[in-house]
Amino acid sequence: MSCKNPFKIRSSPEPSGPRGTFNPPTAPETVIQNLYYAYTEKIIDNYLSCFSDSFIFSAPEDSLKAISRNQPELFWNWNLSVERNVTNALFNLYTSSSKRSVILLSKNPDQPDVLGDSSAILYRNYTIYLYDFSLSEPLIGTAQGISTFYLKESSYDFWNIYFWEDRPLLTGGFDWADLKAQFR
Repeated sequence: MSCKNPFKIRSSPEPSGPRGTFNPPTAPETVIQNLYYAYTEKIIDNYLSCFSDSFIFSAPEDSLKAISRNQPELFWNWNLSVERNVTNALFNLYTSSSKRSVILLSKNPDQPDVLGDSSAILYRNYTIYLYDFSLSEPLIGTAQGISTFYLKESSYDFWNIYFWEDRPLLTGGFDWADLKAQFR
């Protein structure tokens, strides 16, 4: 017989959809959980799925700092395209052999979330630990702040973030916006 073995088991193809942890964003809190998992797992497609096409990022305090350093354009027109490029570069660096980042997100106890029928505002405190394990002191930085996420319900009853405002925990402190701005 010159035929192939019809009983031989074939290997399965790679999944074509997003990988990692991603749940249908049917509630505002699920979007934030997806954002956390995407950031932790460094999966850019899952991360971008958390945002609307008209997404805007704002960092008022960091914008003023950038203006005082003669870099006013650093936070101008921060839309989904900029977010994609910046986060992709950040993910690429912090998945290298020695560099890692760890993020902690928690509800802001001072500001309760505002939940409506088709819109929501979620307040989250965060800490991002930055490591470089090629150094004797691997912790190279910490970003801390408060993010305010404005969400809306879109098609198919899915929620997404259309506006993100970021502020440092302490005035003048290093925050998520500062971290992201290093890659713009």
